[in-house]
Amino acid sequence: MSIVDQALLSALSLAISLALIKFATPQSLGNFAVASSMTFLALGVQNALVITPAAVRIYGVATEEHAQIVADLATFDTLLNAGLTLVAFLFGLAVGFSPLQAAAAAVFLGSSLIRELARGLLMGDGDAPRCVLLDAAYVFVGSVCVSLLWRGVAPEVACLVGLAAGNLLASAALAPPFHRQFRRMTRHLAAYPAYWTETRWMLVGAGATELHERSYVFLLQLLRGASTVGAIHAGRVLVSPLSLLTGAWGRAMRPRMAALLRQDDRAGARRLLAVGMIALLAATLAYIAAVAGLWSVIERHLFDGRYENMWPVVAAWCGYGLVSVPANCLSFYFQAERRFMPLATNAVAGGLGSLACMMSLNWPIPSFVAILCLYVAVGVALAAQIKWWLAEPTTMDAAP
Repeated sequence: MSIVDQALLSALSLAISLALIKFATPQSLGNFAVASSMTFLALGVQNALVITPAAVRIYGVATEEHAQIVADLATFDTLLNAGLTLVAFLFGLAVGFSPLQAAAAAVFLGSSLIRELARGLLMGDGDAPRCVLLDAAYVFVGSVCVSLLWRGVAPEVACLVGLAAGNLLASAALAPPFHRQFRRMTRHLAAYPAYWTETRWMLVGAGATELHERSYVFLLQLLRGASTVGAIHAGRVLVSPLSLLTGAWGRAMRPRMAALLRQDDRAGARRLLAVGMIALLAATLAYIAAVAGLWSVIERHLFDGRYENMWPVVAAWCGYGLVSVPANCLSFYFQAERRFMPLATNAVAGGLGSLACMMSLNWPIPSFVAILCLYVAVGVALAAQIKWWLAEPTTMDAAP
């Protein structure tokens, strides 16, 4: 069900990106990529501070404890959402967006955080069918709204505002009770330090991960303009379903692996990981083979001469998607083991390595080299994770 859910979201994301590639300018696609990257950064922060703590705690616990955890985290999320939405608007203005573009980006970001919280809680409870309904409603409403807005405003604004409407309406209809208790906000915020002992490391790790995943967008925007961002992002569009597929698997399996580890069934948790990783690698290789085999058709009908010399860009993204599968799968497992501090340290080292390589973009080199710089962080992550995997169990492995 999680894979089906992600397939719906991937189909919408792919359709939006393909429409921008085919019918809008590279600058419009670049602006949408920057706004999307801001949203992904915010989702990474929310995942670290709210969703992951919920995912590793609420599956299979008593009703009262469950309600308390959700109330604490959802109340904290309200303030987090407001702050991130404001930052998104100001940052949009700072990178050259018009006030309308900045407002559209901020509304999309804030509404995405609302729906993502609902998805995280549903997956944490193992209620994948309701999560599918929530996202199906988002896909339907968002598609309709984007279509209605397409000819009235700039393409990137139509996409951002239309998808924001889908987020809000779907969440209003199908989100689970968040138990936000504003009258007791002080009490819930006072309870958050108990989560902070772990979430501080998740936040560091999420920030470093997003640093290497999204920094190329902002660096290219500043150094080479929105059109270059659009060309590099156009290549990523074709392989974006790969990372989304791995994320879907992780959201469903992370709570279960955490529950198995709480029961001291380390072997069972590792079996879940091994089976998932093998299946995802096989699917990734099949997808890359299909893209390579159909490349002449894709290049002729999709890029249509408006984006030149795209094969090196797409090939670099394909390789990155392949090596990211084991790194991401292992990361979900070690989150279930609650190894948040070493994961964070590892992510910082990899993110700084990627960023240092991207400084080469100051020189007249091909723009697709920015993609190759991302391999540094994946290599650092895999090296450490393989070492942890092969090591003997330690007290760190047992979830409290």
